[in-house]
Amino acid sequence: MYLLLIALYAVGIGAVGCAIYMFMVQKDKKKAFVIGIIGLLIIIGAMVSNKLRPSYEKESSILVEETAVTNEKNNKGLFACNVNDPYTMFQYFDESKDETEKFCSQFKVGERYEIKYRFKSGTYTILEVK
Repeated sequence: MYLLLIALYAVGIGAVGCAIYMFMVQKDKKKAFVIGIIGLLIIIGAMVSNKLRPSYEKESSILVEETAVTNEKNNKGLFACNVNDPYTMFQYFDESKDETEKFCSQFKVGERYEIKYRFKSGTYTILEVK
């Protein structure tokens, strides 16, 4: 999925660049305009598709590099525990800061853990630690 998005961005930026070049050298302006619009639509489509990825639940093994608890509630009124893996940041949310800190304290830096998580709207949320 990631490589497909990069390819879409490359094609879209290439089309916009081609349209700008065609405008500069006084080529067929109608064709340049159409190519530019198509390039912009491809770029916008790639941006939107990144947000519309389906949600899923999965189990995985993570190697903890860093943990942190937020000091303030997010826009949903929840505190977050951020657990950083070499590739991804997983989060745990709770209304109580004490519960969030308690959950976060079970992770030791440099150790491997089996977790069950949910991916939704670009966020990896920890559901349970095995």
